[in-house]
Amino acid sequence: MVKRSKVNLWYVGILASLGAAGAIYMTIPPCRLPSSTLSDLTLLPYPHSISGIGVVEPKGKLLHLAFQQKGSVEAINASPGQRVKKGEILCSLNQEEINARIGALEASYKNACIQEEKIKEQSSIAEQLNKKKVFSNHEARWSVYNARQASAKREECENLLRQAKLEKERHFLKAPADGTILSSTLYQGQYVVPGNEVLIMGDLTQLTVCVEFDEMYAKHLHNACNALGKTKTLGTQEVSLKLSRIDPYIYPKRNLPGIHSGIDSRVLHAYYDIVSDPQGLMPGQELDVFVEKKHKR
Repeated sequence: MVKRSKVNLWYVGILASLGAAGAIYMTIPPCRLPSSTLSDLTLLPYPHSISGIGVVEPKGKLLHLAFQQKGSVEAINASPGQRVKKGEILCSLNQEEINARIGALEASYKNACIQEEKIKEQSSIAEQLNKKKVFSNHEARWSVYNARQASAKREECENLLRQAKLEKERHFLKAPADGTILSSTLYQGQYVVPGNEVLIMGDLTQLTVCVEFDEMYAKHLHNACNALGKTKTLGTQEVSLKLSRIDPYIYPKRNLPGIHSGIDSRVLHAYYDIVSDPQGLMPGQELDVFVEKKHKR
């Protein structure tokens, strides 16, 4: 009797546990994905399409600007969002040292010009006296050599001055084309070195989308017609695209964060003009691009 009562208690405990677990399960609401998310995952714009990742860029490419001269930043004349013209000075470095050197070279150049004029005048007199047999041929030739040496000295000073002025020009960062400043890392008093990017600019009057497609789709893109881009924002924006050109080169894939570098994945770059209103799109923004593919029956 004691053994049977123990078995019965054991079964009762199991049934109680199962009942409690069932009650807890019934109280937890089921987890469902939003219907919009499911529709976004399953709905494609074309029955047969090729997909790729696109990046919005200015039509004339992004321009990454850097100084050609080292020094400390003295003036900043442009900020992100500002529209600039070709040749406009965007920022400049401190010029005290180069201005002092230019001043010294200008003085040397003026002195060389005076000396050249003086020696040439003496050479002319020596030549006239040589004709009158007052100066010897040796003395006349010597005066000509002095005049040539003075001219060479003046040219040397002139070239050094020109070189210094060209070096001063490298203290200014000018806009290479019309466009808009997109990014800046400059601040007053910053020390910069040649080649370090300080500004990014581009022409935003016309945007393009650079799309990376897997190399297996290379032969299909030439026959593709319609293309559509979708933003990755919460309120998805759709833009119509038109094929502009395709680079005749297969590039290593760049949109693979976290993937092992040993994996060789190569892509084709295709550029699409934005046909619809690009309002809200910004350079650097990623789009999911779908291109209609002709289906062979």
